Amino acid sequence: MRFEPLLLLAVLAAPLAAQTTLLAEDFSSLQVPPAGWTEENNGNSVGWELEPAGSGVLWTSDHAFHDDFFGWNDNALVTPALDFSAVSAVSASCQQGVTYASWRDHHYVDVSLDGGNTFIHVADDLALDGISTLVTDLSAYAGINGVKVAWRYTGDYASEWELDDILISSTGPTGPFLSVTNLVAGYVATIRVQFATPGGLVRSGYSLAGGGPVSTPAGALLLSPPYFELPVLVADASGSTGMTAPVPPAAAGAQVWLHAFDLGSATFSNGVAATIQ
Repeated sequence: MRFEPLLLLAVLAAPLAAQTTLLAEDFSSLQVPPAGWTEENNGNSVGWELEPAGSGVLWTSDHAFHDDFFGWNDNALVTPALDFSAVSAVSASCQQGVTYASWRDHHYVDVSLDGGNTFIHVADDLALDGISTLVTDLSAYAGINGVKVAWRYTGDYASEWELDDILISSTGPTGPFLSVTNLVAGYVATIRVQFATPGGLVRSGYSLAGGGPVSTPAGALLLSPPYFELPVLVADASGSTGMTAPVPPAAAGAQVWLHAFDLGSATFSNGVAATIQ
């Protein structure tokens, strides 16, 4: 089914709120941890390392990497202390690559309010193998100065975890957020939308021709024609929904672009561009 009806539904959409960047890290300094960051390492491995472009799952850029080392590992990559005192909502997002997900112990996102002496588990990511976007709502800590955020790997000969393009911003997840995991030829991919209208309908679609943009009164539709609509989804009480779809075995190396629209708030999601592994 063509995706043009999405353009008509977008007429009533309001623009997304502007973000204020509190921290951005793309590891282009070639340091892990970057300047001002710290690493907690329990001493059984080298822990978080720099993995250069051309390596791992996130192969297009330099990034942080934790291998599946032998021995029990509890190693966290920790931001500098951040000031959330002037904001009312905060979110952290990053690109992540996961390998050997079935062996994972935990991939946590943690927060410390006491300078890194103790940490609170805010999220425990369960992404499947492949590239995905990890977004964590930190709005519970808005209004506080001195917040440290950590990506904590635990496990004994467990999965590999890669991180890149870390962004902490002050708006929080105020609209629908689209992510895709396990986009691997011959496997089953998972398409997920978070922060949509609870109980509302979500429409989504894809293109193999590019990421647009196609101009609409709501802003840019991030799909180039021809684009195709996926089955309509219904968000649960938390505003989350998703579906699975088989990836053709011959599709390895192909690029795909995806975009979603939340009918309840009449708002577009972020766009996703990915290469089938």
